[in-house]
Amino acid sequence: MHSVVTGFERLVLGRPRLTLSVILGVCAIFAVFAARFTLDASADSLLLQGDPDLRYYRMMRARYGSDDYLVVTYTVAGDLLADPVLDDVRGLRDRLRDIPGIERVTSLLDVPLVQSPPVTLRQLRESVPTLLSPRTDRALARRELTESALYSQLIMSRDGQTTALLVTLEQDPEYRALVDARDRLYVQASSGPLTAQQRRELHRLKAAIRDRREIQVAAQRQTIHQVRDVLDEHRDCAQLRLGGLPMIVADMLDFILRDVMVFGAAIVVFLVGLLAL
Repeated sequence: MHSVVTGFERLVLGRPRLTLSVILGVCAIFAVFAARFTLDASADSLLLQGDPDLRYYRMMRARYGSDDYLVVTYTVAGDLLADPVLDDVRGLRDRLRDIPGIERVTSLLDVPLVQSPPVTLRQLRESVPTLLSPRTDRALARRELTESALYSQLIMSRDGQTTALLVTLEQDPEYRALVDARDRLYVQASSGPLTAQQRRELHRLKAAIRDRREIQVAAQRQTIHQVRDVLDEHRDCAQLRLGGLPMIVADMLDFILRDVMVFGAAIVVFLVGLLAL
């Protein structure tokens, strides 16, 4: 043990200039390739290739639509259906709709109300009543939103003080087409070996998916940052919270990148300080 410590002091601590030069050289090499460093939090990186649960999830997603959406909860201390509150909800909804990357925003102002008062099918064909329709009874609307099997605990809480806005993000059809083409080759590979041309195509699809995913994640992160900026403008009127899978992925990537930078810098400072002693 003593010989190891002595050798370390002689080879490393005894030559601080050379050691610092080597450390700086290694850091420079890492810095050159740092631009290629990416974090992937997609299902492909978290699950095994050919995982049956992943295959089932993709089948359900293709059948019923994407799960790329955010949920904004809006809570007030008073009456949620009061005119000033509804005006603020409408302003929030319209501001969110204007953000690039958002396909649509659904709120309690947009859902059809068929029991406030009750309407016939013929009336529904002419116009679909909503909370802002002139004939809508606010008391009946509150009961429908809080007690109906369709809306209760989804659009409005039972205490009538919290509502949710569903923010659907725009889809990338090119990315979806690339993933579908790759998955078809995966299915063929599970039943038999691929030809040389199919292997080259699979390699090309993987590279294209990786590049497209990086663009998609960067765009979604920017969209989420803009959503948070809009929410901050309305926090004086209500208590707002943001949730959703894209937000979790974006925050997780931000946390990991921040930790990598902090711990990387701390290690460099520690080594430099150790050699300076």
